[in-house]
Amino acid sequence: MFTLQTRGLISLNQAAFEALGKPVAVALLYDVGEGIVALRMVEKNYRNAYTIRKQGSSRSYLVAAQGFSMHNKLPTDVSRRFPGHDYGEGVWGFALREGTAVKSRGAARSP
Repeated sequence: MFTLQTRGLISLNQAAFEALGKPVAVALLYDVGEGIVALRMVEKNYRNAYTIRKQGSSRSYLVAAQGFSMHNKLPTDVSRRFPGHDYGEGVWGFALREGTAVKSRGAARSP
């Protein structure tokens, strides 16, 4: 699973991180016509590398993709979760049309 957060961050669950080969950095790819965002493992000194960092004590990982998201005009009005897809040759990603809104954990609960 991947999540595109409201601030343009991309989070990956443990399974997505492992499917990518447990990378230190990734290249971000975008197919405008298909609306597909994809990631592939690269060396951290790769020209357009985005570093992946573990999110605290959870089993999820973050990519600071704010510039990428803004440049490609990705929908970040609400956080959306996406199923991951294997696009071959070590490329994993998600189709924007398959996103479902994520409910905020900090939202007020009904009594």
